[in-house]
Amino acid sequence: MPLTCQLTFFTPLNLLDSQVLNRLLDILEQHPQLTPTSWDYDDNPARKLKYQRADFLDKVYAHPDQRVLLPELRRDKPIGYEAYFTNSPRGGNKFSLYATPQDQAALHLLYEVAALITRELKPHCSGILHDNGGNDAAAVLDMKYGEFRQFGPDGLALWTWFGPALRHLLDLRILDDAGAELMEEDWGGVRVMLTPSPWNLDAKEALTRQQDVLKALQGLNIFGDYSRYPVRMHAASGWAELP
Repeated sequence: MPLTCQLTFFTPLNLLDSQVLNRLLDILEQHPQLTPTSWDYDDNPARKLKYQRADFLDKVYAHPDQRVLLPELRRDKPIGYEAYFTNSPRGGNKFSLYATPQDQAALHLLYEVAALITRELKPHCSGILHDNGGNDAAAVLDMKYGEFRQFGPDGLALWTWFGPALRHLLDLRILDDAGAELMEEDWGGVRVMLTPSPWNLDAKEALTRQQDVLKALQGLNIFGDYSRYPVRMHAASGWAELP
């Protein structure tokens, strides 16, 4: 069981769009274990306010033309999490949710919710990072949007979604031969699953699955080099910078 999970979504959609943001809140609120309990700015507990959707949205849209970092959502009871929005004027937007699953059922629910959020945000790329508190977890998709746009993803999570703009970079035959399961999504993306049930996998098995599939994909040259992050990063020869 991972200590924490990071759900990351790099989306071309405007997170300040009322329909997009409300649908995202709908998904969280329709699951009692994931309904936010509070919100604040700048990781400051002293400024934490009880979550009410209307109040949260009022604050978000108080100065929408200036807003890059939206208020942070929190849940202070199981499943605990912190959620962050980055909405760039350049069009590159990121939603991240850092959760603490207490058991396999909670981890399973996080994967279900990740699939629902992905369907709404139609991301360039999204996935779930398992953090086991050591070097036994592959740290993927843990970068800023600008870095992702310029240098590309740094690997595959146990489940990774690629949107229409990126799926053509993948050789689905290689993925299939490497044992990954592929699921076509109705919004035009593809879900790459290194295992159908990541909530049942221990940390060692998870890392082995990631390494095996990444080794098979090395020839595609689409994964950025973040090995010396944040000092020097390099895009692979097969990566074209996103607009």
